[in-house]
Amino acid sequence: AMDLTGAWSLPDGSALVGTFRRGPLQLAGEQLVPVREGFQATVTGGAAMDAGGRLMLAAMGTGVYLSDDAGQSWYTLPGGDAPVTDSVAVVPHGDGLLVVDFEGITFLDAAGEWVRSPRIQDVNAQAGGVNLASAAFDAQDRLWALDRRGQLYQLQGETWRTCRQRGLRL
Repeated sequence: AMDLTGAWSLPDGSALVGTFRRGPLQLAGEQLVPVREGFQATVTGGAAMDAGGRLMLAAMGTGVYLSDDAGQSWYTLPGGDAPVTDSVAVVPHGDGLLVVDFEGITFLDAAGEWVRSPRIQDVNAQAGGVNLASAAFDAQDRLWALDRRGQLYQLQGETWRTCRQRGLRL
């Protein structure tokens, strides 16, 4: 038996399946094959491929991993301002990738530079801040985020606006 943690479609038409203890598996035809050998962490919040063909995986408690553009080698993204643990979603955007973690949202551009969005300030959030669950861009390239309580936010300039709608479900 295999404990599954999620499934994501990839731009190349294949599917990635997250598993507990077996790591990420890619559906190749009717076979599930390991994406990376010796990688037993759980893919928790996602996988996405950027315009250059690099695949990013968010793994529970161990960080964010990025393949090279040929998908042959993997490296853990550096600490500091980069997401390291508790990443909950990976979203493709333009030539880069967005990572949602418990601290907020970080963008990895095509040049490999990290840019952290401003922290969401919400007076109704519990101690420790806002725990985001998801993020997306709309057709006008505006960034939206949804927290675990169902509160919707929109980034306007350098400030997050709390939207009136509450109780949204993922």
